[in-house]
Amino acid sequence: MGDEMAMQAVSVENLINELKQRLEPAGNEPLYLILAQGFQQAIEEKKLPHGSVLPSERQLSDRLGLSRSTVVKALFLLAEQGVVIKQQGKGSVVHAPFTYNLAGGSFTAQLSQVGLLSDRWLVRELVIASAEQAILMGIAEGAEIAKIRRVRCVNDEATSIETTYIPKHFLPRPDLLEGSLYLHWRQEGIVPSNQQFQIRQLVPTRAESSMLGLPADMPVLAVTQRSYTVQGALLEVSHSLCRGDCYSFTFDSAAVGS
Repeated sequence: MGDEMAMQAVSVENLINELKQRLEPAGNEPLYLILAQGFQQAIEEKKLPHGSVLPSERQLSDRLGLSRSTVVKALFLLAEQGVVIKQQGKGSVVHAPFTYNLAGGSFTAQLSQVGLLSDRWLVRELVIASAEQAILMGIAEGAEIAKIRRVRCVNDEATSIETTYIPKHFLPRPDLLEGSLYLHWRQEGIVPSNQQFQIRQLVPTRAESSMLGLPADMPVLAVTQRSYTVQGALLEVSHSLCRGDCYSFTFDSAAVGS
């Protein structure tokens, strides 16, 4: 804990020094705009990652030699732009959710540039398909399927809980899976082709909320995904509970003529 606090202190000190350098040659441009632009650049360069807590208004005013009103105007502008949000008990928190293209490939491939990725594995085993799972997957009830369940993390922060069911012949040893499922398939010559998605909002269980670091009863985005091979065989049915403050979903699709 002491090392982590020391690193945070160094990070804040570096930020203050960079903002000071930016403010020194100020000409006619309003100081609050220069300050807001400095924060914006730090966020874009990942010096202030999603969830970072900014120094307080008083700290910024004292350390930067600015009036309190200038600091307030800069933070208000950032809040209007959606770059920071006010959280009770924390102050101004950086809001830079990960842009995740539903049609753009795996979690690992897309977010590896955002930060350090890791998984907290909950389940990696073969199970017997229930009646509900059999209907979802179009298989016989009682068939053996692979089940993997994990908490997906970015920079050690839980961002989603992913539960995936896979026909056994596409993942006969789920206990050996490490990291990206799609990378494993690629190495086995298996290529996901057609994918279908459904997104809805739901309230997770208390245990799921705790795993995601969320207050009880806070809604999340539930994403159900079905992936198929080029030949049309079902590869997976995946259910992900995603923190709404961490993800900004996009979807690329070719236009369909009328």
